[in-house]
Amino acid sequence: KDVTDHPFVELLWMRYKMGLSYCNNIGFYLLLKSKKMKVKNHPVVKRMVQMKQLLVELEQKYENSIKSQVEELLGHIAAGDELVFEEAPLPVEKPKQKKKKLLMLEDMEEGDHVEDEDEIGDSEESSSEEDEPSAKKVRLDESDSEEEQEQGDEEMAPEEGDEEAEEGDSKRKITYQMAKNKGLTARKKKDQRNIRVKNRRKFQKALVRRKGTVRAVRTETTRYAGEATGIKAFIKRSIKIK
Repeated sequence: KDVTDHPFVELLWMRYKMGLSYCNNIGFYLLLKSKKMKVKNHPVVKRMVQMKQLLVELEQKYENSIKSQVEELLGHIAAGDELVFEEAPLPVEKPKQKKKKLLMLEDMEEGDHVEDEDEIGDSEESSSEEDEPSAKKVRLDESDSEEEQEQGDEEMAPEEGDEEAEEGDSKRKITYQMAKNKGLTARKKKDQRNIRVKNRRKFQKALVRRKGTVRAVRTETTRYAGEATGIKAFIKRSIKIK
């Protein structure tokens, strides 16, 4: 029998994997220390603390639940005894019994069906005797109801002028004064009322502030083409400092 899915085996396997992972982290921590690297804030330290707590919890659960059974199994294996795992009996599903209320409702419904069938049979016998006079009454009632319905439709029908007035009211737009009627509001500056003007003035002020720190770039109007009549070596254009 395959016992790998048993909770007993799952706990042992989890304990083994957790211990192996903890040893790997300790090995990595020692490797960092041997290379003289800073491990004070390294993630492996936090990981080791977490795994240590989990190992303590697993060890407590192991000792309280299956440690005695594991030692007993190891003793049988060391003695050479053959281990046989018996299959647990499958739970037998009991047929679901209907609740008392449901059974009572079903009985009541069956009784109603029987009464309805009896009433239908009695009504068919009585209706066959009174077919002729009832047909005349039904025709008179139908004609009266049609006349009343036509009169009611004429009274309920709206006039054409009223429909036009309603359509006109629904399409009417608000006026400029109604749109601008905001009540008592504080007056704002122009740049505060219009975001475009506000950003433009903000940009202009930034340009003025920039001129005090950064010189503007000036490009030459014309390229220097040299002296028109040549360079005269004996002419001095400088001014002597007195």
